[in-house]
Amino acid sequence: MSLLALETKRVEIEAAIDELKKSSAEKFEELKSELAETRRLIALQSGGLNLDTLHHAEHVIEVRGDYKRNPSVITDAIASLVKSRGAEMKQQYFGAKDYSGWSGQRSNHEYGYGPKHGGIVLSCGLTKEARKRELTDEEIEAALYYLNNIEAVQSAATKSQATS
Repeated sequence: MSLLALETKRVEIEAAIDELKKSSAEKFEELKSELAETRRLIALQSGGLNLDTLHHAEHVIEVRGDYKRNPSVITDAIASLVKSRGAEMKQQYFGAKDYSGWSGQRSNHEYGYGPKHGGIVLSCGLTKEARKRELTDEEIEAALYYLNNIEAVQSAATKSQATS
């Protein structure tokens, strides 16, 4: 076998190994994520929460960050859903930011935008799809259920990530 043939074979084998590593790593991350989600659902179900209602709510509302950073974000989201069927939330999310030693400052913004100074540490708003249409009573009910159980929802998520 010539040196050229051997080097060609080496390059092909290394490429195959790299591809296998990449696909294995992607599959590993996919399975890890699926396991964390399953653990989250187990914790929620074990805590007595209605998984169907929570799943429905997650198609309507998005909460990013720990609600404990500023619970008024969640309170205002609930009020918006009750008073105006989420009309205010179609334009902006409710948020809290950290900046220069100040933690959890309220900072509401239009979607896609944030504060000039500091960074958003908690946000609560409607999903992109939910902002495009009127919310049904069932969707509002699900979102209210989710927000009123936010402590248990986030606790289950934290537990599932800690055991991953």
